[in-house]
Amino acid sequence: MHLRRRRSFLFKTISLLLLQAILILIVITPGFGAVKKMNVLLVTIDTLRADHLGVYSGKTGLTPEIDEWAQKAVVFKRAFAQATTTLPAHASILLGVTPLFHGVHENGTFYIQDELLTLAEHLQQHGWMTGAFVGAYPLDSRFGLDQGFAVYDDEYGSQNFDNHDYVERRAEVVVDKALSWLAKANEPWFLWIHCYDPHQPYEPPAPFSHKFPSSPYAGEVAYVSCQLGRLFSWLNRSGFTDDTIVILTGDHGEGLGDHGERTHGYFAYNSTLWIPLIIYAPGVKPHQVGSFVSHQDIFPTVCDLLELPIPADVQGKSLKTGLKGRKIKESIIYFESLYPYYSRGWAPLRGLIIDHQKYIDSPIPELYDLNNDFHEEKNVITASRWTDLRKKLEDYKRKNSSSLAEGAEFKKKDPEVSRRLRSLGYLAQGSSPPSINFSAANDVKTMLPFENRIEEAWQMANKGQIEEAISILNQVRKAKPELDATYTRLSLLYKKQGQLEEALRVLEQGREALPLSYEIFSNYVSLLLDLRRYQEVVQVINSSSLRQSKSDPELWNYLGVAYGHLGEFESAVKAYDLALSLDSDYPVAAANRGVAATFLYRQTGKEEWFDLAHDSFDLAIKADKNFVTAYNGLAFLYHLAGDRQRAIEAWEKAVGINPDFGPALYNLGLAYLQQGQKDKALSWFLNYKEKFFDSLRQEEKKKLEELINQCQSKK
Repeated sequence: MHLRRRRSFLFKTISLLLLQAILILIVITPGFGAVKKMNVLLVTIDTLRADHLGVYSGKTGLTPEIDEWAQKAVVFKRAFAQATTTLPAHASILLGVTPLFHGVHENGTFYIQDELLTLAEHLQQHGWMTGAFVGAYPLDSRFGLDQGFAVYDDEYGSQNFDNHDYVERRAEVVVDKALSWLAKANEPWFLWIHCYDPHQPYEPPAPFSHKFPSSPYAGEVAYVSCQLGRLFSWLNRSGFTDDTIVILTGDHGEGLGDHGERTHGYFAYNSTLWIPLIIYAPGVKPHQVGSFVSHQDIFPTVCDLLELPIPADVQGKSLKTGLKGRKIKESIIYFESLYPYYSRGWAPLRGLIIDHQKYIDSPIPELYDLNNDFHEEKNVITASRWTDLRKKLEDYKRKNSSSLAEGAEFKKKDPEVSRRLRSLGYLAQGSSPPSINFSAANDVKTMLPFENRIEEAWQMANKGQIEEAISILNQVRKAKPELDATYTRLSLLYKKQGQLEEALRVLEQGREALPLSYEIFSNYVSLLLDLRRYQEVVQVINSSSLRQSKSDPELWNYLGVAYGHLGEFESAVKAYDLALSLDSDYPVAAANRGVAATFLYRQTGKEEWFDLAHDSFDLAIKADKNFVTAYNGLAFLYHLAGDRQRAIEAWEKAVGINPDFGPALYNLGLAYLQQGQKDKALSWFLNYKEKFFDSLRQEEKKKLEELINQCQSKK
């Protein structure tokens, strides 16, 4: 039996034993009201620096809605995250434990295991309705935070991995959906709302884009505050403020250039580790608390306010005494930033906050006195302090880790996860790096400036400064040949300039320098496809010993494409089968298998190939209803089978999705012409000519003109 299930049985037993007492006496906590009727609203704002809220900075005008709400709440001035990326931070919030216990260390490659008890599960077991509305893919239900939520709304729209708009949604949409749920909810309820907007890329909507032209990040923060103002107003109008606990926090901050960190997930300075924590509870007088607290304290605080048992595994401490104005007994705060370790193989970064001293453990250790140097400008580490603090960190890790943590990593790479996270700016390798002796050379502080230079070069290239960008990338490559991004970015720049052979040469050099880099390997295979060197693609993939290649469906899709171009369609089908066994709803692989099976049907006339082709195109369309290539393939299959009407219907669906999809326009002209409907055929041919004539080869232009003349002929 799972640990969580045993816990559930135990709590239900306790609940039955206490039921009569609860029925006889409604527990009243002084200053908090009738606790059993309390609702709980948790609001998390992604990538929110505490100093961008007026209640923390003292500056007004940026977040008036949040600041106004904070005037009747308790503001914790020194609250810290346990991690500097979205999923690990939220795991600590909703589980009440550190990453050492839950085992989630970065986005995309880890998940919350069933054995762990979430706050939603705990409240649900005690009679609360539960709902969650999240704003972006890093918190998708596949990562496990949906446990205990009767409604977990993570619908982001159609899959488009090249456009981040499709894997996040604006706070306005999230709040609207949450308000619709609240309007139907019965008490008591627990609602979690997650707003992703301040996360990069910073693209605030109007009028905030106009109000903050020099700081789009601030514009997004202001926009989220405005949307939360609607939520707070609804609570006031609906009378929920008298019986609802409201907790507002951020998952982590944003570097914005502090300490050389543009975004987050690399360092663990207070620009990204310090977060706002504002708690409103009915009957509690508003005030500020200066004690050092952390994300893991939220779970037990909710339990304490509701007079519910605090699960034994919860590592945080209740902040109820601080809410009442009494002194909080502070605990050691553990934190980590392991995204660079897992995604790039750089030295791991962990640390502790003890008695307002912040120790950052890395090959180049750091110690800061947060009472006098909260912005961490003076490193006061000494050799003796380093020895003592490293021992304390190891002791803390040993005492607070869990055997469960070892099972939190996905066993195989999920390509959809990788594609979506890449569109949000994350690089997810999906595997633990090898154990090596880390040194100052691969400390994050050493490596990040070089990665910043790579990013600067890429931005220059996007502005048309190609030669300057190439020069910078070559400088970085010479200084840090172990950075695979220099090779892949250089290759992409040469490719954009049409210098495909030079692009291939760079990747070959990268493969020689970094034979274990899967990034370089996959880019190399992709470029071989672009160069139509299909036999080499087959040889390179089939001879690969890289572990990631065995579980990457995108690679096996490449292999299928290569076999298809070589005319080896049965081998292509086998490659696509493997891709789909690894990612069952991979639309490109499904459609490509349909094409290969269609060619086999045309060659042999066997119904088994028709059925496989049809099922493959159908699978592709189910995975992506707007995948026009799948409709085009399905139409061609119907055409081969002599079912012209269904072929026309499929092509017309393709054009309905994308009016500029050339193959369907041309094929519709041919299909109607073959049916003798010259007027309709002429319409499609003229449409095609208007959009594509200038890009056609001379023989293609001649053929199109002949078809148009044939349609216009009265014979």
